[in-house]
Amino acid sequence: MESILSKIHPNEEGFYSLHLDGLRFESAFQPIYDKTMAIYGVECLVRIFDAQGHSINPGLFFSELSDQLERFSFAILAASTLHVRNFAKSNYRDKHLFINTSPLLFEELANNPSAIDHLVGALHYYGLAPSQLIYEIMEMAGESERLAVSGVQNLLNNQIRTAIDDFGSHYSTKERVRLLYPAFVKVDKSIIQAGVSPMQNAIACAHSVNALTIAEGIEDQQTLNQCIEVGFDYFQGYYLARPTKPM
Repeated sequence: MESILSKIHPNEEGFYSLHLDGLRFESAFQPIYDKTMAIYGVECLVRIFDAQGHSINPGLFFSELSDQLERFSFAILAASTLHVRNFAKSNYRDKHLFINTSPLLFEELANNPSAIDHLVGALHYYGLAPSQLIYEIMEMAGESERLAVSGVQNLLNNQIRTAIDDFGSHYSTKERVRLLYPAFVKVDKSIIQAGVSPMQNAIACAHSVNALTIAEGIEDQQTLNQCIEVGFDYFQGYYLARPTKPM
């Protein structure tokens, strides 16, 4: 944990940046709302900049590291620690923190006791409860169903919950939901735009494993109203709030 903390420094906004491999990593938070339009939590997104201040695509950066597992794991764990530190200092610190991770990395980190200890230690260090953290498993292929299942349980044993991200897109399927029993199912924008029946089917799938539902990609009041009427638990999208720097 010390080696990661040594790479996280205060920035001009009064929060923190991660400095790694000559690059600067920043946090951005997008709120998630409940049915009363109170903020339930925030999804943490990473913004990466080079020495000249040019933006770098995070997906491209992490994909280029994916065949270097040790560096890949360190970078993701460092970014997660950055998010935790900024979240702890933000106005959202009493809410919930959603952090994206690829299935491959989830399988690696969630079955690594020292990585879990680091996460739990970081949460306690900044005065947060593990139950505030939710790891979102992205819509990518995994490698081992056994490792994914054990990873979910290992995190749950430490009060850290999981979510399936972008349900209905690529690998975020009914089969993955029924395999992993996540606490949350985030339903992809494509399902939200497809109409009432697909939304009802997604909610039914989530409820079959006692998961709560989050409607993603809400871009207007009509869509928000429809999602509320259909029975989603939580709501996220540019109509409600765009990702912003920590406040």
